[in-house]
Amino acid sequence: MDNDNGKLTDSPLPPKEKKLPKWAKVFIDIAIVTVTVGSLSVLANITYLNVTYNSPFFVNGMSMYPTLNHDGLRKTNDGYRPLTWDDRANQAGDIVDFGYCKIGEGKDWRESLARYDILITYYASDFDASGNLFSHREQKIKRLIGLPGETIRFEKVQRKIDDLGQKTEKVGENPWEVVEEYSLDYNPAWGKTTIIVGDEETVLQPLYGPEDFPDVGALRYPDAGFKSGKLMKEWKLEDDEYFLMGDNRGSYIYSDDSREEGPVKDYMLMGKAYLITAKREIVMKDGQMQAAFQLDKIRMPWDYLHLDWH
Repeated sequence: MDNDNGKLTDSPLPPKEKKLPKWAKVFIDIAIVTVTVGSLSVLANITYLNVTYNSPFFVNGMSMYPTLNHDGLRKTNDGYRPLTWDDRANQAGDIVDFGYCKIGEGKDWRESLARYDILITYYASDFDASGNLFSHREQKIKRLIGLPGETIRFEKVQRKIDDLGQKTEKVGENPWEVVEEYSLDYNPAWGKTTIIVGDEETVLQPLYGPEDFPDVGALRYPDAGFKSGKLMKEWKLEDDEYFLMGDNRGSYIYSDDSREEGPVKDYMLMGKAYLITAKREIVMKDGQMQAAFQLDKIRMPWDYLHLDWH
């Protein structure tokens, strides 16, 4: 190259290419492979969930506590506190269970219905006299207890001790009536559920007891929401009817289900829940609650909560 005086000068040699150490190359290759495999695995899992179960869902409310929303969180001024069985309605900002279900027609969930399944449903009160669904009615999530053709007897108990140490009982108004003594087959938290088919009676074993429900302030389980005395009611299911109950059975305050709403017709059942795969935050969008993604609250596939009992 010519300098300002028109003479040629030696050009500097180009810098030598700096090579990465061998260990760094190996590290980068491993990182690229890990990210690629991880991304493909996540995509494959999401595809599998959507194809197999066809619909995501989130759990709004505490009627299925402690099975669902067991360690959910509610947003407060001081941050978040655990959701408990005394929370009666969720608001925007709650962290709730999120999972996958089979819903609608064209899936095999109806053919595989069995006792203890967790179903997504409407109630009879959600429909008008012509069978049309009222607008803005929310779907519910409950446990399947009674199958078509069965008779369901539900009893709930509160024993009181008088000043002399004697058990005292009070009888509720009709259609409630006195039933037999409290036994190990049921407890104040879950009551006693008997399935009657012909002359055969089967008592369903409780899934939960009072120890599974936390104390909340002055409301100490099982005192909250109970009427005095021992109470019973029966329902005879038709060939197209199912009996559903929530797992949080302290009172109708906590699980509004077939004990108050009556049996559910087949056409009112919308789907069946299979998996809880994550937690998500409830947010309000366009006037409706939606579940916003939470990266730090995703479960790994080996940690999914399986809701199908068979």
